[in-house]
Amino acid sequence: GLETLEKVVKLDLEIPIVVLTGTNSDQLGEQAIASGAQDYLTKQKINHERLVRCITFAIERDQMMKEISGVIHSNSISKLPNAHVLNDRLSVLLRQSERKPINIALCLIKITNLKKQTDMGGAPARNALLLNVAQRLTHEKRASDLICHIEEDCFGLVITNFQDETDIKEALDRKLTGLRAPYVLDKSIASAPVKLSVAVGVCIAQVGYDLFALRSRAEKAVTKAQSMDSDSPYIISHDP
Repeated sequence: GLETLEKVVKLDLEIPIVVLTGTNSDQLGEQAIASGAQDYLTKQKINHERLVRCITFAIERDQMMKEISGVIHSNSISKLPNAHVLNDRLSVLLRQSERKPINIALCLIKITNLKKQTDMGGAPARNALLLNVAQRLTHEKRASDLICHIEEDCFGLVITNFQDETDIKEALDRKLTGLRAPYVLDKSIASAPVKLSVAVGVCIAQVGYDLFALRSRAEKAVTKAQSMDSDSPYIISHDP
């Protein structure tokens, strides 16, 4: 249904989406397009010719929209690479891992109290905080790692060249110590130092994982970390 579509769209996979509805009504299909799908078909009207035409149109429409809007590869506030770059890097690494084993971990770092801490200062305070977060995340970054700003309050860290969970935790502990230290902003937007709450979820890629599997499990991990209200990362290292 539309809930599943919204989850797929949120992953920002940069692929055209065709929705197959179970009703004859066009209303659901139109809602799907409004939610991010490129086209839709009803099960009662589907046949080979219509399916091919629908998929072709969806691909062409997706390419046209990308040409019109342009794909910006960095976040305008933090200047970090965005979700497009994250997905591209993960897709390449996952394909490479099919030929040669590679340890791949996706860490999602969510600022859980960003809105609360910036309500008074508004956009200037939010932008200043996000820029500071980005600078702390990239401090002493390993060349093999990738740090991206994928949503307003969420950053993604791709780690390779690690041996086990201990290596990941040690790398994240250093990042989290920096992120949780007070932020001193211009007094015109924040009269006192600001402290941020951070939740971290990690998924270690397993054999057979694709981009959707890796990102969706990392999303589950960060949600779990938020619910546990723990200072430690929640790591998924195997299929539940």
